[in-house]
Amino acid sequence: TADNLRSRGFLPPGFFLRLITKVIAWSQQTSDNSNVKLLYKSLAIVFFGGQRFRMQCVPFLNSIRVDIEGRSPIAVLERLQEHVSEVINVSMHNLKFTVRMAHSAGKSAVGSPVQWIQRQLIDSDSSSQSGMSFLALEKVRQCLKNRQHFVDDEGSTLLTLDNLLDKYKVWTKSYGTLEKYDVFLSYRQSPVDSPLVAAVFDRFSLFNITTSQRAIEVFLDNQRLEKGREFRDDFSKALTHSAVVVPFLSTKSMERMLKHDAESVDNVLVEWILALVCYNNKELQAMTHIRILPILLGPPDSNNERRRPFSFADIDLVPCILINHRVVLVIVMVLCCRYSTIGNDSDCKGYSEIQ
Repeated sequence: TADNLRSRGFLPPGFFLRLITKVIAWSQQTSDNSNVKLLYKSLAIVFFGGQRFRMQCVPFLNSIRVDIEGRSPIAVLERLQEHVSEVINVSMHNLKFTVRMAHSAGKSAVGSPVQWIQRQLIDSDSSSQSGMSFLALEKVRQCLKNRQHFVDDEGSTLLTLDNLLDKYKVWTKSYGTLEKYDVFLSYRQSPVDSPLVAAVFDRFSLFNITTSQRAIEVFLDNQRLEKGREFRDDFSKALTHSAVVVPFLSTKSMERMLKHDAESVDNVLVEWILALVCYNNKELQAMTHIRILPILLGPPDSNNERRRPFSFADIDLVPCILINHRVVLVIVMVLCCRYSTIGNDSDCKGYSEIQ
């Protein structure tokens, strides 16, 4: 409750200013806009990338209020949490922080969370504080993940699952199979390549595009594929329904291809073949609009810290593998017909921003 935040919370003097300094520095690195729209001692309106948000110091709640525009606020929230942690690690090691979601029950006299906070900033002694709650975001996410109602400390249902989905779903990460993707990451699982690809997935997933500020939908096998399903069918559908395919072409990814066995299925090779067939065939290209943006990765150095330059000589070692392109073409056509959501220009909106 508001009373708990006031009595148990603590916002150190100068914390907001230190945080704003980091936020503005990051904004200058990521935004092409005029990155600071408004800046006061206790209020700032800033851009991260193309996404605008407002930060306001709320002393009477020992809190910092954040309002984020767009359909996918998680990118800004997680970056802000990183900056908060950085400030704490530098000079306030024992300080802890939590993310809370303002909630008012029904259409009470309290009004909306925004109206209530604005009133309290003018008159913090107002008696209307009793109708406002601040829900822990982690608990909200846990309830949504487990498909449960939100229950308060006294065992009463504060929000039903439907209410949670309606109000707070945008604050959760929801990975699983989708009808279409912006980016498909194709790689060979290995101790060398997998961590890098996971980091690329995170960076893409925490970036928003188009005027609606929606999240980039990225396919990564260990995040999207579900147990109990036919994974080759799922990743083939995902690839043919992606705007951009990103193959990670590394020494590690080609090791198995150097000793290709026609009797066994190499899923990475299958993905690359499907991508090339969709890209090179005019009819399929008209349906899928696929672009291919390969990333070339050399082997790591002796300290496993940096990548050495990619050696094109490695490609010459890969044996020529004869592929029945007609069979592959039929397979891709079947996939495109089976999943007919593909093939309109709206699938590729935002591609230029991804690029």
